[in-house]
Amino acid sequence: MKITLKIISLLVFILLISSCSSDNNESESESLEGQGQSQLIFSAFGDIGCGVITVAVDLLETKTMDGQDPSTGFVYCQDSSASVVQWIDIPAGSYNYVASCSGYTWTGTRVLGIGSCNNLSLTVGSAD
Repeated sequence: MKITLKIISLLVFILLISSCSSDNNESESESLEGQGQSQLIFSAFGDIGCGVITVAVDLLETKTMDGQDPSTGFVYCQDSSASVVQWIDIPAGSYNYVASCSGYTWTGTRVLGIGSCNNLSLTVGSAD
């Protein structure tokens, strides 16, 4: 049972990564062209069950989210629910992050293009 759940989580993670791997992906990126600034958003995919998730991004303020699916099931660039953390009007560039909650940690780097909206959904299967 645990192996099946891990395989399903891994497949969902791979699907999410493949659909969110580029700032030019229409389903992920919402243009902020002309504004010259970008947005970085983190959300949970599925109820991770670990409580509050803290997200620390280099050079940006540390924020928290509730660790549950956003009510819409999808995250939009203007989403301000408790299930999402976002940084608005940040310069394009490379940002290292560490997200954590009780029992899980996620680390990595997000690269933002000029005027992009970049979303990363955290899953149980994508934790380090």
